[in-house]
Order: sequence, then structure tokens, then C-alpha cells
Amino acid sequence: MKLKGFLATNKDVPKEAYGAADRNIVNMLGTLAVLPDLDDSTPSEFQRLFRDKLKELWANPDALDSILEELEQKASEVIG
Repeated sequence: MKLKGFLATNKDVPKEAYGAADRNIVNMLGTLAVLPDLDDSTPSEFQRLFRDKLKELWANPDALDSILEELEQKASEVIG
């Protein structure tokens, strides 16, 4: 039995390898620009702070400005 609901990370997998529902998703994804996620594009030191600040933002949305300032400062230090 083949599992459903999984998409290959390799875009060269033929669409025929998918069932109808998954094929529809693959077709839709082909129209989108895929961006690397945070783990692939930033140093781990910044990732940890980003994730912590994201949690803080969920708990306290009014802190947006101070959270953004702290993230910008850390990004400047770590990323340049």
C-alpha cells in the first residue's frame, strides 16, 4: 500500500508518481516561489532569538516594536 499526503523534496519526481489529490498540490506548488526556511538561511545564534521572539510576540502582540528592534540589532551583529 502506498502512503498518501507526502510530497517529494526533489522537484524532478514525475507527477505520475502522485495520486490525484497530491498531484493537484504539486501543480499548485509549481506556480509559487519557494523560499528557504529560517534554518537554511540564517546563523543558529539568530535563529534561537528569532524563535524566542516569535513566541513572545504571540504572548504579547503589543511588544512588536521592541521585538523588531531587538531582532534588527541581533541581525546586524550576527549576519551583518
